[in-house]
Amino acid sequence: MYIKNRGLALVFRLAALSGCGYGMAAMSNIFGGGFQTGMLIYYTNLSNIAVFAYLLASAAHTACGIARHGVYGQSTLLPGLKRALIMMITVTMLVYHFVLAPLLFTMDVSLNYAVHGLTDILVHYFTPLMLIADWLLFDEKERVRWFEPLQWLILPFAYLVFIMIRAEVGAPLNSAGLRYPYFFLDLDIYGPFSVMGHVTLCMLAFSAVGYVFFALDKLPRGFARIYSFSAQTRDIDV
Repeated sequence: MYIKNRGLALVFRLAALSGCGYGMAAMSNIFGGGFQTGMLIYYTNLSNIAVFAYLLASAAHTACGIARHGVYGQSTLLPGLKRALIMMITVTMLVYHFVLAPLLFTMDVSLNYAVHGLTDILVHYFTPLMLIADWLLFDEKERVRWFEPLQWLILPFAYLVFIMIRAEVGAPLNSAGLRYPYFFLDLDIYGPFSVMGHVTLCMLAFSAVGYVFFALDKLPRGFARIYSFSAQTRDIDV
């Protein structure tokens, strides 16, 4: 089941777009009169930018649907891409919540504000949860095929290729000469075989997240079967 109301979907998507846009603008220092190009190296920022671009296009698509077909009805732009972005941004949220945030707390108490700051909350929690909620509320279910979560891996793989190329042709990220934004991808420290192992574990984690959403997509069918079995049982008892 899902909500077939383009008006509600548009309001929801504009709210998601506003929060995501504000978070990325603050993260990139646009409000400070500049733009930090270094932010474009990091997975969190790129995943948020990808979601922002999708939300912008999705809101426009929904508005056009209202103009052409009226308020009532379903409107989802490129549902396959949307689900891939959900997997991508969900990993951003999970890694931050379970790995990075606890690490920041143990490193420096002064970083507590940064962890709980509005910008941080918007890019790590608000944007992922709003995109997930958009899918749960407004998208038709039971459309994800079993192999799709594997196809969604193209997004993190593209990021990996980007990081590796940038490390070879770009400038070091800091005065220490580090070329990679994440230590587990650092060929200079770990070498190719260890990095390949790290990448394999990451891809397995991405796949696991993808198949969680695959399972959620099939819940309506599961509930229908449970209801049908319960109804048959009642008939037998009568």
